[in-house]
Amino acid sequence: MTGSLILFYIAATLVILGGIGVVITKNIVYAAFSLLVSMIGIAGVFLLAFAEFLALVQILIYGGAVVIVILFALMLT
Repeated sequence: MTGSLILFYIAATLVILGGIGVVITKNIVYAAFSLLVSMIGIAGVFLLAFAEFLALVQILIYGGAVVIVILFALMLT
């Protein structure tokens, strides 16, 4: 196995476990953190595909902004 294949399996595992965590978790804060883990895994897959800009956008927009908006909306309710 090559190193990039192992890194892909790690990133894919992060995406799958984060997605399962979003669906299963009853606590919204934990679900938001699971979503963040999933988005970081997707950014890792983008990095392995040599799409650095997409990985950066994935982390900044989806990983950062969306999770912060979810947590902010949670604090307001």
